[in-house]
Amino acid sequence: MSDPLALPFVDEAEDGELDPNQVPLGATVRVPAYAGMAAGDVVTVRWEGSDGAVFEESAPVPGKGVGHPVVFRIPACELLPHIGSVIRLSYDVDGAAPAPRRSSDVVAVRVDLRERLFPTA
Repeated sequence: MSDPLALPFVDEAEDGELDPNQVPLGATVRVPAYAGMAAGDVVTVRWEGSDGAVFEESAPVPGKGVGHPVVFRIPACELLPHIGSVIRLSYDVDGAAPAPRRSSDVVAVRVDLRERLFPTA
């Protein structure tokens, strides 16, 4: 049995909340290094909105990346539809060697505006 995967996190989130106004170029999702990490592993991050919309992105672990976090950028256009709701963030690891897929637990991140750029009527 393998060790559980650490939770992913959003660099720009504070107290579990992400303000799209603060990340005009997108949010940074960081997948921590994990036990058994090897070059050629494929890490897939999954960003799922409460409306069922899913954004996924995969990246192979390069040789020099072993032992380091895997970093993804969630485009701003994937954040805006979720303002006022909670997204579910998780990731999978498909090992380079024959091994079962491993999945992280889910982290909830609220996407909301802390400060409005324009006044509302």
